[in-house]
Amino acid sequence: MAALGAVKIGYQLPDYTAYEDMFNLHLARLDPIAVRTHEAQGFQLTAKDYAAAVRAHDLDAFIISNPCNPTGNVIQEGELESLVRTSRERRVTLLLDEFYSHFIYTEEGEPAAGPVSAAAFVEDVEKDPIVLFDGLTKSFRYPGWRVDWAIGPQAMVESMARTASSIDDGPSRISQLPALQALEPERADQETTALRRNFIKKPNLMVERLETMGIRFARRPLSTFYCWASLDQLPEPFDNAMEFFWRALDRQVTTVPGKFFDVNPGDARSGPSPYERLMRFSFGPPMDSVVMGLDRLAEMLAEGP
Repeated sequence: MAALGAVKIGYQLPDYTAYEDMFNLHLARLDPIAVRTHEAQGFQLTAKDYAAAVRAHDLDAFIISNPCNPTGNVIQEGELESLVRTSRERRVTLLLDEFYSHFIYTEEGEPAAGPVSAAAFVEDVEKDPIVLFDGLTKSFRYPGWRVDWAIGPQAMVESMARTASSIDDGPSRISQLPALQALEPERADQETTALRRNFIKKPNLMVERLETMGIRFARRPLSTFYCWASLDQLPEPFDNAMEFFWRALDRQVTTVPGKFFDVNPGDARSGPSPYERLMRFSFGPPMDSVVMGLDRLAEMLAEGP
């Protein structure tokens, strides 16, 4: 964000909470435009909606987490190719946060064959206005190892490097050298394949258990380690995400209310969030912790208010 010029930049809703903080730091220069997704499409940005927003708002750039935190959605195959093509043709800088790119599952509840990345559809890395971001912290399961990377046109990457060096000077050489070993293709493929095979058990369990409790999904999560679900069929007061959050917290279970993903730079939009009855659940912890958390939520709902 610090390396961008004075641009009109689009973003999807809902999306990663930290984007709001990033926007707020640079509102004097950036003009953020929200593009809200809809439940009928499973809260996923479609290629058609992306192209329409680019034209309607004459956007210069667009940032999106893909795979998406909080929804667990992933834009892939033809839809992702279409996003890249629109960006190429309209000269819109597409900033893709791909930190969960290896957490990919199938509709049948199986681990996917491999990761999803817009890199597959970039024709010329120097000419296509596509910048990809990834790192060791999520897909590679090194949460404290703050080594990240960006791939894109050299001029853009150099601009980010200069900006980063003046902000925090980047990761140390000591941490970068072993990162090269962790990213050796054979080792990285082995690790991320094992990750998908291990993790798929958890979304399968979480979706089944939450649906049994009366919690509703617009779309099954096909990526990340998050479930985005509606509480609207639960009895009061559990149908309100904030009330659900506080009551679950009393039982030492953490959930994240949907309104926190209603990215709203500068509080430009007023009124209640449309995500008041939506919640993000995480199956990132070990299986025993996931099971324990689901058991406590089930007991909470069975006991009632």
